[in-house]
Amino acid sequence: MRGGKAVAAILAAAAFCAAASLSAAQNAQAAESDRAAILILDASGSMWGQIEGGKTKIEIARRVLGDFFTLRDASVPLGVVVYGHNRKGDCSDIEVIAQTAMQEGSGLAMRLNRITPRGKTPLGQSLRVAASQIPRTAEAADIVLVTDGLETCGVDPCAVADELIAEGINIRAHVVGFGLTEQEAQALACIPDKTGGMLLRPQSGDELADALTRTAERVDRAPAEPGRAALNLALQVDAAGRPDAVDWSAKNLATGEERTLGRLVFDGSRTALPVELEGGRWRLVADAGEAGRGELELQVSEGDNRTIYVPFAGAFPDLVMENRGPYTAGVTIALPYEVTREGVARGGADFNVYLLRQGQASADDAITWTYVEGTVGKKLATLQLPPEPGRYTVAFLRNGVTALSDALVRFDIDAELKPGVTLDAPSVVNPGAEIPLKVSGAHYYLDRVEIRKDGQLISYDHAKSLQDLYWPDAPHRLIAPAEPGLYEIVYLRSDATGGDAEIAASQMLEVREGELWRDAPTAPSGGAIQKSGLGDDGMGHGPDDYLPEEDVGFRCDGNAPCEIRDAATGLRFLLPAGWFTDVPSFAPRTSGAADAGEQLPFPSLSFFSRAEVPDTIVLNPHQWIRMNGPCASIDVGELCLFETTKPEVLASYEIIKATLRWDGTRPQPVEDAVPAVLQTCPQDAACVFFEEATGLGGTLPAGWGVHVSTPAADGRSRATWFFFRHGGTEKHIALNQDGNDPGERCAQSAAGLVCELAPDITAAEKAIIVQSLYRKAPARSAEGPLTKQRIDEIVGKLRGAAEARQ
Repeated sequence: MRGGKAVAAILAAAAFCAAASLSAAQNAQAAESDRAAILILDASGSMWGQIEGGKTKIEIARRVLGDFFTLRDASVPLGVVVYGHNRKGDCSDIEVIAQTAMQEGSGLAMRLNRITPRGKTPLGQSLRVAASQIPRTAEAADIVLVTDGLETCGVDPCAVADELIAEGINIRAHVVGFGLTEQEAQALACIPDKTGGMLLRPQSGDELADALTRTAERVDRAPAEPGRAALNLALQVDAAGRPDAVDWSAKNLATGEERTLGRLVFDGSRTALPVELEGGRWRLVADAGEAGRGELELQVSEGDNRTIYVPFAGAFPDLVMENRGPYTAGVTIALPYEVTREGVARGGADFNVYLLRQGQASADDAITWTYVEGTVGKKLATLQLPPEPGRYTVAFLRNGVTALSDALVRFDIDAELKPGVTLDAPSVVNPGAEIPLKVSGAHYYLDRVEIRKDGQLISYDHAKSLQDLYWPDAPHRLIAPAEPGLYEIVYLRSDATGGDAEIAASQMLEVREGELWRDAPTAPSGGAIQKSGLGDDGMGHGPDDYLPEEDVGFRCDGNAPCEIRDAATGLRFLLPAGWFTDVPSFAPRTSGAADAGEQLPFPSLSFFSRAEVPDTIVLNPHQWIRMNGPCASIDVGELCLFETTKPEVLASYEIIKATLRWDGTRPQPVEDAVPAVLQTCPQDAACVFFEEATGLGGTLPAGWGVHVSTPAADGRSRATWFFFRHGGTEKHIALNQDGNDPGERCAQSAAGLVCELAPDITAAEKAIIVQSLYRKAPARSAEGPLTKQRIDEIVGKLRGAAEARQ
């Protein structure tokens, strides 16, 4: 039982408190606990003093306490008392800003951010107010006094410490003298000396954090054997969050002995692992496998009993979120993303997607934001764009992290009043099949995609809003009609003001039975097979009858032309059904009508039919004589046809000639090539990258960067460099660079040959790059293919001309 005089003093002190009411649930939880903690924060005028890097003590205390509230054991009821923040010169300016209950860390941090130091330092009376906040059922309590000064209101703190001892329960009062001198701290040493608490004198933010964590968990047990310390091992987690479980081990740095300490499972009942260690210097390791790792070296003293917080670096998720703009200004846009590997945090509010004006560096300045989750799978975020066209930044960040340099994904987007739209879908699908569709441009979440026939929607089952298409559930997928035939995929731009929608893009779609292509996992959309050595499939002679497998560029199986875009050369065209090509390359134009002095490299490509003696069409042949057949001048150079009278070959020639496009890509001379930097990671964190133009993506180790891809000299692959430059150290790793043969320093990745070109590249750095690299089929041009009607017209016209000549 508590002493009568002490009870009277506590009741009198309670008149100074402006107490907030507790909910019934909080009261019940607090009453059930046999422990409690009360924090007293100094908010007197002296807290405006600077202590570290030009920052004030109150700024540092707000930040450190905000982290502390999040990290501490939430099952222990906590109360918070603040003094000196309302009135100058008033010794009664003491306020309970959080009564003792189960507290939510972020909410307490927000309350502290609103506190402004003003007044005096009533230490003794604040201790009494703190004691009044201990639940009557508690058997033990910790009072933590954080102060940067001594008593200024005439109440002797040492006498109050005697009152705490007389309470009849085990109260430990700790003094955390933030920035106090040794002499000032000793003036307050009577408080912890009398109550069994700790006297700590932090002089920086890091030392304040360590001091608070040392008071957070009571270690009441004594070591079982002499010469040992009784410790609780807990995690000091970073922004990634806390894992579900962690395995602890220790190494004695003097003897080399390694010891397994046990497994800590965070199931709500335990937040620390009790262990005993002999005195000496130890390295503690907290290992959660793929979820993260932490370690700490410390000196363990014999007879010590305290909680040790080990800094823990958790794993962030791997995710892909692409810029699919330009986006429509003034509307809510859909931002699909996919989490390919979970990190520690994965809940529905663990991450945020922010929209900022270009050039801003902190999420605190965001125009708007939305909660998203980090579980594995395809997800959808939405953001409201401002009505003003311009360039903005999208950033995917862990909740609570504000620096854009720590973003998991970040890119700039363009907002336009009426942006163009590109549809990317197969041109041929089976009846009732799911249609993989990618949209670039506009992305108002209420825009629609429809499948139409003869200009009319065939049914509402084949109309989806843009936001529906990105949900992974089956009812939201775009499904091909059950009846074979010619259809059209249409993108309808919705009017945010309620007006009529308009067609922004369309693409022809053929629905038919049969096997559309082989090797589906490596096939670009549109029915085209790239670099496939498959033989005859009943449609005539196959590519491998004439070309080695590695020399086949593209092939088109089936009865419909295939849309092709080659990222290495910038060529785009329709490949006639049943035709195949060699690998596109570059060569100076020396044939046909080309100027004799012209030596710039132009794309070169040969097309072959499946005839027993293949019909051949050549783009920019290196040598060509007129007797071989006619050549036509086109934007890409010259397209030449070996002499033939077959209507179907002439039709194929016309299809290729009418659809060949080139974006002007040329290989840079090796000696002059200075590729631009695509992305660089911060020095303390790995990051993911993706090059939309080529489909190359992966993960970069901390401090590493990657250049924009360039065509390799053979024209068959994309090459790039990975680099690390810091503190005078420079490392390079090559992807598909000429002259790098497989060997001990090379490894094969999903995107090609990776070779290390520096002796100090670590195995971990190389493994991250090699194992994460991938290449997706790049997006095709916004230009749609020829319609079937137009192709039929060309074939009919040429067939008639051939018959007339015969």
